Amino acid sequence: MQLLGKLTLELQRELGELALTFAIEAGEPETAIAQLQQQLANEPDDAVARCSLAMLLADLQRGEQAEQVLRAGIAGARARDLRRLCATSSELGLDEVVQAIADALAAAGSGASGTDEADPI
Repeated sequence: MQLLGKLTLELQRELGELALTFAIEAGEPETAIAQLQQQLANEPDDAVARCSLAMLLADLQRGEQAEQVLRAGIAGARARDLRRLCATSSELGLDEVVQAIADALAAAGSGASGTDEADPI
């Protein structure tokens, strides 16, 4: 598992969820958390990594941290990413985060159609 932390970010991206799965299955969730945090440090707009990190934190009974991770992704997010964050927040029962995302969608003007023409699903 120590090898995963030494992989280049490009290789970690190519391995994707597989590297995270290995870390979790090996009983080293902190390795997976560190990898996801590093990915978000390099790409703060990565909603997939953000949701994965929030879910992992919630699984480890670290709900406040999961909520912070999701809230940090709201500002400036594309509508598609906001919907992804909303789904994760809803699954985790974070109603206040869901409301904050709904407010962000409404403010962006995408609440009426539910789609983002510049950002196809």
